[in-house]
Amino acid sequence: MRSFCSMAVLAIHLQLALDVGRIHACNIPVFRYALQRWEPDNYELVVLHRQSLNDEQLELLRSLEVAREDPVSPVNINVRLVALDQPLQQQDQQLLSQVDPPDVSPWMLVRYPAFTNTDRLAFSAPFNTETVQALLDSPLRRVIVERILSGDSAVWVLIESGNQLQDDAAEQVLKRRLQQLEKTLQLPGPIENEIDSLFPTDASASSDDQEYPPIRFELIRVSRKVENERAFVSMLINSEIDLHEFDEPVAIPIFGRARSHFALVGRGINEENIEESCQFLVGACSCEVKSQNPGADLLVRANWESFVADEDYGDESSLQLTGLGSLEIEQPQAELPDEALPAEVTQQEPTHPVEDANGEVQDVPLAKVSNERIYLSTVVILALGLFVVTVGTVLIKYRQTNGPNGPEGRLQ
Repeated sequence: MRSFCSMAVLAIHLQLALDVGRIHACNIPVFRYALQRWEPDNYELVVLHRQSLNDEQLELLRSLEVAREDPVSPVNINVRLVALDQPLQQQDQQLLSQVDPPDVSPWMLVRYPAFTNTDRLAFSAPFNTETVQALLDSPLRRVIVERILSGDSAVWVLIESGNQLQDDAAEQVLKRRLQQLEKTLQLPGPIENEIDSLFPTDASASSDDQEYPPIRFELIRVSRKVENERAFVSMLINSEIDLHEFDEPVAIPIFGRARSHFALVGRGINEENIEESCQFLVGACSCEVKSQNPGADLLVRANWESFVADEDYGDESSLQLTGLGSLEIEQPQAELPDEALPAEVTQQEPTHPVEDANGEVQDVPLAKVSNERIYLSTVVILALGLFVVTVGTVLIKYRQTNGPNGPEGRLQ
């Protein structure tokens, strides 16, 4: 009896889980979901000094604060001073144990945001105007931000090894495979029996005829020796625990709000691995928590919120990008009050094509479709519950009558 009831309760829970899954399943691609909702975490810049900072260095500190609060292009960084001639806190002692004591003062250590899967520093250099500028921004990062905001699914960065034959071979493999995947990969389609608000398609068209927004990948090649990119290259190379140990080409896709994905190294830059990475980026977002996804936030200057319009995070609305002159985004027209509409025009509820019993297609309001689905799910759950109660009652009565303690059982 207990086993039967447990199985019945499990069946009810399974039905509930399936219903919730159908309602809340996410068909937004990872790269769009990340751009829409994953805010980049802040890096920490620790300035080590033995003497008091001079006026020029204090002004440099103030410029960092201004850059962090810049409304046009803020940078995701926090700044902290550590005086080496004073007793150190435990966290600073642990930090200094990872590096050789710098001979130059002041010196800066740049730490990755929390939850980054590495214990290495993102960057380390003397604290001066040149190194701070290289840390905060670079031409390559500006291109990456521009490409992402123009609609690219991801920007692949190929970090050269210094061996031209290996670097050229890796570039050719990446170019060829990325061009193929742009044509063959598909974005997630609508959920069954649901209207897809992110990628609306013609309901009368077959699955083969449905058109999806284009998938685009950009490939950028960078040398480790370029001076104004050395801070950015350092962030990429140290974003994984052992990545700095390789002297081979390294390919890293960047997506969302400048977040890296798993790096491919040397022979790992092959068609199979490239496809696997791209498939993840354009596939349905199954885990909405950023820290539970692979990758690391990168340090860039960009006001993502001003480009991404998504006021209602509870709605899987289409991603709208604004602020770039080359993008032509159709803005929704303002709704007019009923009295402002012409007499022959009436407001209608959005409809969903449904086939009736005679095989004819009729338009049914979306609200009615959703309500009917919820109603049917509720009926199924109530029916299962009633069935469990009825069968349980019958079995209990039977055991009371015919069991060892019942009238029939005591006569035996």
